[in-house]
Amino acid sequence: MESEDIKKIGVISDTHGYLNNKVFEIFSEVDMIIHAGDIGNPDVLVALQSLAPIQAVYGNTDGFELRKDLKFLLQFEVLGFTFIVTHMPVKLEQVKTTGGVIKIFGHTHFAEIKMEQDCLIINPGSAGRPRQKGKYSVAILQLARNKAPKAEIIYFK
Repeated sequence: MESEDIKKIGVISDTHGYLNNKVFEIFSEVDMIIHAGDIGNPDVLVALQSLAPIQAVYGNTDGFELRKDLKFLLQFEVLGFTFIVTHMPVKLEQVKTTGGVIKIFGHTHFAEIKMEQDCLIINPGSAGRPRQKGKYSVAILQLARNKAPKAEIIYFK
């Protein structure tokens, strides 16, 4: 299988202007990064772009400087999978989809990965203000063309 048929994607949310150095280690070999909002500061995106191309949405606490360049809801495709990214989980329920869809959101600061109606749903938790017993978290998503996606939450301090 050629490398363009395999992608490793870093998923992050709720940095709130703080980017822990562990994120650079965890995302050191990703092909792409998705930020699901509450970025906090455009410098966070600049730092992440030093690792890989980034797709990002703004969150409810992000100001005009981020909102002028980012969307509230983003939809794009990678290796035949449709991605729907937004900060608020309730908005994901309003998007009609079929199988082969990966929905990503943030906001709650609680990491989770689940399947619902043939859609993989990922909340990477908070990389900037954790609520889960002080653990920061991100997710790594592995995609291969014509295979089921694999995702895992990575906790760090």
